[in-house]
Amino acid sequence: MAFWNRRKLAIQDDQGKFKDDKIFCAMPWVHFHVTQNGNVTPCCQAPWGNEAKLGDINTSTIQEVWKGKQFEDFRKQMLKGKPAPACSRCYEKEEMGWISLREITNDKYEKEINEFLQNKFHSSSYEEPVYFDIRFSNVCNLKCRICNFSSSSSWYNDDLALGNIKPETPALTTSIIDEEKFFKEFKGQLGSIKEIYFAGGEPLMMEQHYRILEFLIETGNTSCKLFYNTNLSRLKFKEYDVLELWKQFEYVNLAVSLDDIGERLEYQRKNTKWEQMQSNFETVKREADNVDIMISPTISIFNILSITEMHKTLFNKGFVRVEDVVPTLLVYPQEFNIRGLSQELKETAKNRIDDHLEWLKSQALEDEKKMEYVLRQYHNIVTYLNHEGDEKAHLNFPKKIAELDALRNEDFVSVFPELASLIE
Repeated sequence: MAFWNRRKLAIQDDQGKFKDDKIFCAMPWVHFHVTQNGNVTPCCQAPWGNEAKLGDINTSTIQEVWKGKQFEDFRKQMLKGKPAPACSRCYEKEEMGWISLREITNDKYEKEINEFLQNKFHSSSYEEPVYFDIRFSNVCNLKCRICNFSSSSSWYNDDLALGNIKPETPALTTSIIDEEKFFKEFKGQLGSIKEIYFAGGEPLMMEQHYRILEFLIETGNTSCKLFYNTNLSRLKFKEYDVLELWKQFEYVNLAVSLDDIGERLEYQRKNTKWEQMQSNFETVKREADNVDIMISPTISIFNILSITEMHKTLFNKGFVRVEDVVPTLLVYPQEFNIRGLSQELKETAKNRIDDHLEWLKSQALEDEKKMEYVLRQYHNIVTYLNHEGDEKAHLNFPKKIAELDALRNEDFVSVFPELASLIE
């Protein structure tokens, strides 16, 4: 009875069913996450370095890591109600009123949590992970302003010119050294997998991603749910047509990283073409009815004044339902954090969001629960704006903009005239 405390756990109610103690997360019992450097960590919200490392996919097998001492000790600590430093990002989000990945996971896997409770968290009840998230590399065709080389290979030359990386740094980071060995082992997990999350870099540009889809199709596991974080800037890669593969699965969910529309989008997410994005949305909607599209904009200084316009545009064009634009919040880099806005710009942003909230509440819905989440996120943006920003980062904003504008032959003020005061 591994890790079982014979007195009632803090995550049990009087009927022995799951209740949230604000510490527990189902991830360590269902989820296997591999970072771009090969480290296995509790989830994508945990730090990538050794401070949150539970194993290394290049020196151990999936099972050796999954049932290894580091992973088991981590689970034991969580069942004791002790918050782990690796989980601090979720706890901090919840303190600010934001919905965390921990909360989303527990809601999604509540049935499994109750089964774990019934089985007293015996190790036999989680023999294999059912949810995989493997970040194969940093390969990406975009170089977004809020990103950097660690998550996008396209950033390499800019980061090199800015002195952020050394010339001897490889342009591409890869998580799996011996891919044939890994995939031979991964095939043994295919029968138990219920969900796979693909992110990057850009997963639609990774051959390993297509190889996994082909494995699932070959073995008949097309009931496996596919979730993506993608820029959706392309639907074909080399010989692969991702739509033809997606059509063979029961359910595909795309969280599209789209922060704006038109010229503002093309500035923020360099190499994106707005016309192509619209065409891709139309193609997916027309050809693949098993694919759900949601938009996941990251709210920063760049789009805080225009997020409401983007939301309405995407809805009015029929690309998404009104409840399918779900904003998240940028914290780092601090220079682009919305807390760095002037009080006047904060008031403008608040007024636009307040008007947008009234518009959202007046719309017909298919998914009321999801809309509650969307409304909560917008309210939290307004709350977050009330806090003071980092003064040093605020003062560094003009320099950071000017350096990259010079490298990319762009002009911040011409694209964002309402924000011109930030660099004057």
